[in-house]
Parts: sequence; C-alpha cells; structure tokens
Amino acid sequence: MKTKRKSYYKETLPDLVAKLKTMLENSLEVVSKNIDPATKENELKAALESRKLAVEDVIWSAKEIGRMKFELGGDEEKDAFSDLTYLTKVIPRLIKELKGMVDNNLDIVDKTISKKLKESGMKSALVSRRLAAEHAVWASKKVDELEKILIGESEDDSKDETVIMNWTKRKAKLG
Repeated sequence: MKTKRKSYYKETLPDLVAKLKTMLENSLEVVSKNIDPATKENELKAALESRKLAVEDVIWSAKEIGRMKFELGGDEEKDAFSDLTYLTKVIPRLIKELKGMVDNNLDIVDKTISKKLKESGMKSALVSRRLAAEHAVWASKKVDELEKILIGESEDDSKDETVIMNWTKRKAKLG
C-alpha cells in the first residue's frame, strides 16, 4: 500500500503566504515613506527607485498570495479564481500610499533652487527635481491602472476609449 506524499511546496504554502503578507506590509511602508526634499541626488535616486520597486513588490506579492490561497483552498472551482482577488483587497490602500508618494514627489519638484549653489549643486538639484517629476508621473499612471483593475476595466476597454478620444480630438480639429 502506497502512502500519498504531500509535496514540499504544498506543505510550505501556509508559511509562504504568511511571509508574503509580511513582505507586502513592509513594501507598503516603503511606499508611504516620505523623502526629504533636501536629499542629495544619488540618495534621492535610490529612494525613488526603492519606492517604485516596493509598489511592484506589493502588486506581485498580492497576486501570489491570491494564487496561493486558492491552492490552499483546493475545493473551489478553478474558473472562479483570479489572482486579482487578493490584489483588489490591497489596491485601495496602495492607491492611498501612491497618492501620498505623488504629493511628496511634487514637493521635491516644487522646491526652490538657491541661486547661491555652485554648478555641481545646481546640477544635482535640477536632476533631483526631474527624477521626482518622472516618478510622480509614473505613480499617477499607476494609480489610474490600479483603479481600472478595481472597477474591472480591461486593457481592451481603455484602448477603445483612447481610440474614441483620439477620434473625437481629430474631429474637433477638423470641424
């Protein structure tokens, strides 16, 4: 008589889910952390990149948690599963943190550059503002993307919307 061996992966799933939830929470803390507008260029770049990476980690880990929780459940229908189920629970908080991130980045963009700075300091301040602006744009677009996921709008829907908007703009220019 053969004994059925449970896979190591299945045995570790509960622990994996718990650790991913911790990772998700830690990543959300990184996203919510404000950056001092006076931060130097290299430190600012690292801080902005780490927050962007943290956003991606939140999304990835939320999808993985959803998938793993489904695997743990086992009896539900596969058709009813979506890796977005856990993500949709996390999205409202992530959107809130992203909006705070945008506001913080805009504070950096808005900082006044002292005319007393030497050329190297001037360059550093200008680069810092540009980086913060780029990350504010990225985070703003990520908010829109997450809101679409939350309301169930697919990428195809948004492509159709863009085509219609572009057609409307062309029509307005011609008319």
